[in-house]
Amino acid sequence: MAATKLLEYNHKRILHLSGPVKYPSAFYRRKGFFDALSDTDVYITEIPGKMNWSCGYKAGSSVIKDFSVKENPTGIFTANDWMAIGLIQKLTEAGIRIPQDISIIGCDDIPLAKEVTPALTTFKFDFKCLIGELISVLNEEHISERQVYKKILLSAPFIKRESLRRI
Repeated sequence: MAATKLLEYNHKRILHLSGPVKYPSAFYRRKGFFDALSDTDVYITEIPGKMNWSCGYKAGSSVIKDFSVKENPTGIFTANDWMAIGLIQKLTEAGIRIPQDISIIGCDDIPLAKEVTPALTTFKFDFKCLIGELISVLNEEHISERQVYKKILLSAPFIKRESLRRI
């Protein structure tokens, strides 16, 4: 969905700040993102890292270094909101304006996402639904006395805030 949104907003040079593929959330977010862009003429780059604020802040140095280059990204999708918030801080400190110079989309809609400046565009997961599904699986395992495997896909409504602009 993040790839689709960046395309809808006319971004053609996109960076994905990805998390470790050993984490299912990071793996599937990366896979979905690249799959959605596979048949497009979009220029895509990737910076892998840990899924925390510090990684986003450090990745900002790479973005700043490439910012004067003609192929610099116009839109960034981060594996989670913490990475996006660290990235926003580093870019803002360097004088890069969000979203005027670069758009950023995060993922998870943590409470801080709406408090940072600019407020972070993100996707909100229904964690109450997830917890309900997990309790259901645990209950089924307890009753059947066997391990239950169930893939749970959550909807993630798009939360448009200030960090994304159409170009």
